[in-house]
Amino acid sequence: MGIHPGPFFSSSVRALVVDQDRGEAETVRECFLRAFGAESTSVDLAPSIRDAGARIRISPYDVLIVDYACALSEAADGLPDADSVPVILLAGPLHEEIGRRAIAAGMSNIIVKSSLEPERFFEAMIGG
Repeated sequence: MGIHPGPFFSSSVRALVVDQDRGEAETVRECFLRAFGAESTSVDLAPSIRDAGARIRISPYDVLIVDYACALSEAADGLPDADSVPVILLAGPLHEEIGRRAIAAGMSNIIVKSSLEPERFFEAMIGG
């Protein structure tokens, strides 16, 4: 049983994970599904910001989870701003300070990969 989405989302949650590393993206997907419950959650994967932008134009998401390396390697122009949808940055411990600056520049929150737990997604999405 996952964490109930609460008043921030409808009965289901649609997430998009943007990560060049398919294995890491799958790990994030599984963690997110544990957080919100597989029966009420859809998690798609995109290998790049460009691919994510194309998917978002077709169908909106409730949350975007973007790997630090993707955010650095590509312009984030194809992504909506954090005012319209939560954009969570995934970063390694060495990049935590840079991640904090990314939040100041418009990302919704940061999750350090070494502390990736289902509860962290819920906290990050509500600004905790």
